[in-house]
Amino acid sequence: MTRADGPGSRGAHDGHTRGADRAGRAGLGGPASPVTDAVPTRRDRPRALPHDWWRRDLAVALLALLLCGVETEAVRSLGVLERGGTVVAAYGFAGGLALLCVWRRRFPLSVAACVFLLFLVVNLTEPDVLNLLGNKAVLALVLFSTAAWAWPRRRARTVLAALVAGLLLLGAVLTVRGAVASGLWSQPTLHLLPPGLALLLDNLLLNVLWCGLPVLAGTIAWQLVQERMLVEEQAALIDAQAEERRADAVADERLWIARDLHEVASRDVAAVGVSAAALRRNLTSPPPEVAQGLRDMEAMSREAVRALRLVVGSLRQDDGGGLPPGLDSLPGLVEELGRRGLRVRYSQVECCPGMTGRVPAAVGLSLYRVAQEALSSVLASSTADEASLVLRVLHQGTGHAAEVEVVERGRRRETASGDRRGLLGVSERVAAHGGTAEVGPRLAGGYGVRVRLPFRPVEEPG
Repeated sequence: MTRADGPGSRGAHDGHTRGADRAGRAGLGGPASPVTDAVPTRRDRPRALPHDWWRRDLAVALLALLLCGVETEAVRSLGVLERGGTVVAAYGFAGGLALLCVWRRRFPLSVAACVFLLFLVVNLTEPDVLNLLGNKAVLALVLFSTAAWAWPRRRARTVLAALVAGLLLLGAVLTVRGAVASGLWSQPTLHLLPPGLALLLDNLLLNVLWCGLPVLAGTIAWQLVQERMLVEEQAALIDAQAEERRADAVADERLWIARDLHEVASRDVAAVGVSAAALRRNLTSPPPEVAQGLRDMEAMSREAVRALRLVVGSLRQDDGGGLPPGLDSLPGLVEELGRRGLRVRYSQVECCPGMTGRVPAAVGLSLYRVAQEALSSVLASSTADEASLVLRVLHQGTGHAAEVEVVERGRRRETASGDRRGLLGVSERVAAHGGTAEVGPRLAGGYGVRVRLPFRPVEEPG
């Protein structure tokens, strides 16, 4: 079983704090990673071109050239564009627009400026060519591409505003010139507006829609892409932070295990040295090699304790010299969590009386940490205000096993961070002892943590 949110931070204190460990590692490892400090907020970034952008744009350009050529021949068949120079201008204009379409996303501002110059030249030489629908469609495509791809945006807005204003002015001049040439401008007024002014306003509104809609659509496309890029950056940042937390949780738990190992192993190794010293002193006339062996055992035990303290001494916190917690500390943990608002029902099951006292200190300490982690998770990440804690010391097969189980029936809080820090810690402890763990939702509802660690019973004192 697995759980998305996992147990949270440790709530019950036993003299150890993780904050100092993180601060110590930060001091040894240098400054914190900038990944956790950077917050992507920019909404004005250049778009990355597709890897095959030139193939796509070349295909669009060839299609535009084909459509403009078909329209030119269709218009010629209707008796328009009679003069040879006009036909050459139409094909030249269509070819120039098609060539510029190839670079509409790579160099959008330059392409927009070239398109405007091309329209201006054609307007001064062959204005009839500008009325072809295919040329206007290519113009709309260029305007859309400029609004959707041009960067920096301040320069893009300036160029687009100038381009649209120039095209509207160009269309107005062309309309007025045609109205004057046809005599429409001098015709009498029949309704609200003179015929020439009515034609000018009609063409102006049409040109505003023809130029404004592509620009609006391109601007919306730009904003949507920026939002998507921002979401992707935030997702990448969250993943990076989660990975940092996972790595920190693993290192954090290993430090706890190292400290706990020091507490247990140093005491046992020291006891071996004391026993060797007592045996050497109580023996009457021991052989020289036996006496030397006992002295070596004393020296090696002292050196082992000293090495343990040197390796993990910097990881310890001053706890007043008390012994590390074990299975007999579980009632105290329950009382402490009760004072913090979590009612815990505690029960203990033994395969035979007194077997709990024969659980090795290292196993008892790890099970205590698991119970502490799971109950603190309930307090920090669940809506439950009540939980159950069961300690079982069982006989399985040819050996023994100790087990703690924490069950709660609440739901995950919406404000829970859910970075699985506690799950990683439980996994580290279970792997260290060769045990098994079940962590996750229960079929009957709620959430459960059950960890079983095998052990070899210690000899009873006396």
